[in-house]
Amino acid sequence: MDENVMRILQMVQDGKISASEAETLLAALRGETTIVKPTQSGTAGTGAKAEEVNSKNLESDMSDKIEAAKSNLKSFGENLRETLSEVKTKAQEGFRSASQASTKWGTSMTQKVRAWADGDDNRPTNGAGLPEHTEDHTQEFHLDAGASVLIDNPLGNVKVTGIDGDKATVTVKKTVWGVRTEELPAQAGKIEVGLNGTDSRLDVKVSVPDSFHDGVVDIEIKVPKSANVRATTRFGEASLSELDGRTEAVTTSGNLSLIQIGNEAKGETVSGDIKLEKIMGAASVATQSGNILAEEIAKGLTAHTASGDVKASKVEGGRIECKSVSGDVMVETVATHAPLDITVESVSGSVLLREASGNISLKAVSGGIKAENIAATRVQAQTVSGDIHIQLREAFSGLLDFNTVSGDADIRLPEGSNVRVSLSTTSGELRCEHDAHEVTATETLWTGQIGTGAGTLNVRSISGDAKIKHG
Repeated sequence: MDENVMRILQMVQDGKISASEAETLLAALRGETTIVKPTQSGTAGTGAKAEEVNSKNLESDMSDKIEAAKSNLKSFGENLRETLSEVKTKAQEGFRSASQASTKWGTSMTQKVRAWADGDDNRPTNGAGLPEHTEDHTQEFHLDAGASVLIDNPLGNVKVTGIDGDKATVTVKKTVWGVRTEELPAQAGKIEVGLNGTDSRLDVKVSVPDSFHDGVVDIEIKVPKSANVRATTRFGEASLSELDGRTEAVTTSGNLSLIQIGNEAKGETVSGDIKLEKIMGAASVATQSGNILAEEIAKGLTAHTASGDVKASKVEGGRIECKSVSGDVMVETVATHAPLDITVESVSGSVLLREASGNISLKAVSGGIKAENIAATRVQAQTVSGDIHIQLREAFSGLLDFNTVSGDADIRLPEGSNVRVSLSTTSGELRCEHDAHEVTATETLWTGQIGTGAGTLNVRSISGDAKIKHG
């Protein structure tokens, strides 16, 4: 996306195509039909008198210009489509990588989710009100500190809670239904639950015939807090809490929650929501169509979703990367203890960053970008059809670089900032409210120096305004 936008901006600045021609090309690449109409020309932002032009001549001239520009845009459409496709592909790759604590684990879990996704991912229900039969089984195990706990339940919920001591308790609840009450115990017998434990490892595995749809199995486990837990389920919910070991969870259509984890946490779901809260290590999660909510993460966060929203707050200690393809992304109160690398992106949603510090990258295609109360040494923001609003809370002397095609750019710069400014547009207004010297101003370009000019502030737009205001 960066390279293509820069190319079209550069072509406009070089006079190879006009702003309206650029918008026409972008519309064509998006698959839209755009009728080019005669326009009026004049001095940008001044309301100067416009001239009437002949429609046929203008359209002919525009056609010639577009043909001349094709040599520079030969693969532009394909590149843009490939770029948007890559964004979604990268998000989906995030789904596959989020649960990888090891190569073996990540591969097996990804294959499992793909296999599950081929079937019906809805939790079976007794919609007809048939007779039901329930069986409960509880078993205890001894586990040493740092033992591994692996749960594989394709038929229902998994709940794991950390407790003091060295005992693990596994409770399995089978519920089946059918027409004949006398046949239900045999129906429950089709569900095999394997419980195998040693001092260093506990395995819980549920197996059923492929055609089984008349029952569910819910598992609740209490384990020593120091245990390292890996849990998978198909259409059930996965809930892991109060654990000090590493935690990993995968579910196809159920929600996933990781709460009060004293180590790193990883999670993946296809269509469920993800909730993270009070994670003392790094967190990495992904969902294809669910939302992500993350709060109080101590050592960095990676959160990817394809069609859901991402909301993250109170993240410290490591890189922050929050991305969505078609949802909104909101990140706030992060990197308050020390500056961090922060990336916030959405293709068709909006991007919001509030109260943050560090090296910041913000990107959107058809949504707006807003950053409020930020302190940074470097800020980059880029959108195609949305506006950019940036508000810095401290005097700035680093690098600010903003690009938009059809949106406005509004930058609030605190007093005492030191930057060399370059604002460019083809049909919008250019304005700087700060006192500046070495100023050069035309209809399409404004340059000048604020303070010592130690930093750099570049704003490029095709058909939008570019304004530097007091912070």
